[in-house]
Amino acid sequence: MSKINYHLHSCFSDGKLSPEEIVIKAKKAGFSSIALTDHNTVKGFPDFIKACENHGLLGFPGIEISTDYLGDEVHLLGYFNVASHAFQNNLEALNEFMDKYSNVKVLQNKSMVDKLSEDFEVSWEDFLEFCEKLEIKNINRVHIANYLIDKNIVYSIPEAFDDFIGNNSNYYVKKKNIPIIKAAELIHKLGGVSLVAHIGEYGFTDNQMLDLFYFCLMAKIEGFEVFHPSHSLDYENNLLKTISNFEKLNDVKLLVFVGSDFHGQGNFNSLTAFSSQELTFDMEKTLLEYSEKMEIELKGRLL
Repeated sequence: MSKINYHLHSCFSDGKLSPEEIVIKAKKAGFSSIALTDHNTVKGFPDFIKACENHGLLGFPGIEISTDYLGDEVHLLGYFNVASHAFQNNLEALNEFMDKYSNVKVLQNKSMVDKLSEDFEVSWEDFLEFCEKLEIKNINRVHIANYLIDKNIVYSIPEAFDDFIGNNSNYYVKKKNIPIIKAAELIHKLGGVSLVAHIGEYGFTDNQMLDLFYFCLMAKIEGFEVFHPSHSLDYENNLLKTISNFEKLNDVKLLVFVGSDFHGQGNFNSLTAFSSQELTFDMEKTLLEYSEKMEIELKGRLL
């Protein structure tokens, strides 16, 4: 059975490895198909596509967008067909949009560091120097966590999130995320497939999950990342049953994806350690079908 992994992060967001290093690691680990899904950026696409071609690995460029869903932060994964007209003609527009969004992210990060500076020997300027030394291209909260480790304020990334910069922590500052329906529209404009990432991490009740399913139908969000390291096997199996019942009740078909959320550090995010599920999934065929469908629906306006 083929090994696939459709949730990987590179140094272009908060990962440790370059796109080419990820491709080499995946190839050696026996993966037949992978996708690069950096946070809120597509700047790693050229390196990733070239590396996949050079090393003979089937790879798909993707993105993980931080979105707003009813006031909660929900991450939306997008996957693209490089050969489609929609992708080729609209990639620059997506790149420009995400660049504008990055300004919101910078303001959030600065606000959190500024709050931390009220109680600890840290500063925004010192943090930026720290990031520059590490050649960090796209600053995220995990980099603030690493900065706190460097300053001996915390001992680990989980501690940093639990006690300082997690969503319910004193120093957390909420950012204005992209509405999830807008993010889905952006992905679809490029002929892409959209899915809700690590669906078990949001703490939705059964009724809230059902509401999300119906919302996704309305927004044309095609499915969910069911298999993820943060999900237990029992949770994954129960979620598959829930999705199956929903499909039968509404006469629809939802996509089910798998990803390790690999960042290149720690056992939790180890590419080779993720083995709870191995699925056979024809991403190439799926993306081709969806990109063609979107171009037909938009009646040639993308061409």
